[in-house]
Amino acid sequence: MLLASAAFDTVAAAAGAPRWEADGTVDPQLLQKASDENPAVFVQDIEGLAVSDRASLARRLGDDQEAGARSAPILIKMLEDPSTFVRSQAAAALARLGDAAFPAMVAALAADRPVRRSTDFPDASRVVSTYLSWAFANSAADSGPTLIAWAKQNPSASIDAPDPGLFAAVTLGMRGEGSLPQAIALLQSSDIREQQLGVIMAKIMGESAASAAP
Repeated sequence: MLLASAAFDTVAAAAGAPRWEADGTVDPQLLQKASDENPAVFVQDIEGLAVSDRASLARRLGDDQEAGARSAPILIKMLEDPSTFVRSQAAAALARLGDAAFPAMVAALAADRPVRRSTDFPDASRVVSTYLSWAFANSAADSGPTLIAWAKQNPSASIDAPDPGLFAAVTLGMRGEGSLPQAIALLQSSDIREQQLGVIMAKIMGESAASAAP
């Protein structure tokens, strides 16, 4: 669905929101403006849109590969949306953007944030990192090297962030066979902590990790 409703036109005009070109991609200049100014303000300005329109916005941003690096901060902020449906669409969009979204996704892990009260499913995930984990695990690009490097650079978690090593191990374990090289490397490491993370990955991967067992 193209966002061409009167409600969207009104909000977009006030927010400097991206508009859709004839081919369905986002106007790069307006998207750059929205991203540069403040993704949080941009997302706040589109709160008046219907859930279906916000979800469509997330899908469109994920389909515009050329604007991936600029779209990622907006999509990450949309992971705090009160609608579980919108959050899931934003996570799926981040996954489709692949490695273009990785820098912004890793930066967001430095300080996990709660999602706002769900308007559709009361038992939905309450933290943004859960959606980021899903996006990394289902990314179109190999997220293994990025997450392993991040975990090694940040051996301990801050009080408001997920444990880097555990986050990386669980997330990459969910990727399945694609993470086998990282699991093997961790299991063969001389560092006990890394070996433990490799075991966690292997357990989550199940049968696909059998050849990685020490």
